[in-house]
Amino acid sequence: MPTATLRCALVNNLTWKILHKQDMKTPLKDFNSTASNLTTIPPLTADDWGMTPSINWGILDLAKRGLVSRVSMMANTRHLSIGLKHLVALKGIESGLHFNVTYGRPVGDPALERSLLYLDSQGRYRFLPQKQIFLRWTTGRISRTDLRRAFVTQLSLLQRKGINIKYLDSHHHFHLLPGVISCLSDLLHAAQITQVRVPYDPRLWKTKKAPINLLALLLKRELKKNGFQWVPCCYPQLKDYQEPHRLKKLIQGKSGYEVITHPSIDEDFSELEFPDVYTLHRYQEYQTITKLR
Repeated sequence: MPTATLRCALVNNLTWKILHKQDMKTPLKDFNSTASNLTTIPPLTADDWGMTPSINWGILDLAKRGLVSRVSMMANTRHLSIGLKHLVALKGIESGLHFNVTYGRPVGDPALERSLLYLDSQGRYRFLPQKQIFLRWTTGRISRTDLRRAFVTQLSLLQRKGINIKYLDSHHHFHLLPGVISCLSDLLHAAQITQVRVPYDPRLWKTKKAPINLLALLLKRELKKNGFQWVPCCYPQLKDYQEPHRLKKLIQGKSGYEVITHPSIDEDFSELEFPDVYTLHRYQEYQTITKLR
């Protein structure tokens, strides 16, 4: 076994033992009392639960510290169940569906989501890469029925695991594309999901992520039309995680904001079922967030 993989395996095993021991010997702290120690720092949203064990353990650790209060879950990931019972047991944690049609494999029957998929070199049906899926949706080459089935199967899987989904966001911000929310509107309301992420942050206009802001502004109109709510967003970038004081200054006083993060307690990216473009900086995010107190 490669050294890095062995190290990650040991860290994950040790983390599980520590968290399990804590759960067995001491009662879980009340979230509100923990969060009260974080003066003017809003609790964070952690994305991508399920991608690797270390992502899950990192999110769980930050949740137990009172630093994370919302967790966005990817239903179609191989590590979804790792640490899940510990997370569900925590008080004050909201769960969201990180709707995903740009990474990995479908939860349901591939034949029923065919316009979202391609057959890879190993004969596996996988979701199309981000650029291709975006292009297909905007040019009308994705079946609305297929998209709705993908949403239902992912949401149903999380619900069967005892997770109460309170809000919606998506991997690679797919839900920002015009028409996606309207396509899913009745399904969202039926599931009593009334809050949707709008990742508009004025600082993004000066970055390569400026298109996110443009799509977010368009999304607000669609959300109003369909009766959904959203909260203001703070979207820290890589430079904001270089020093704890920098991140703290950015988010301090933003009560009521959603602060988007992608932490991981270690670099176990060999555990990814498929390659992902955002890897090494996840550990840096985790390290910086732990120093916010």
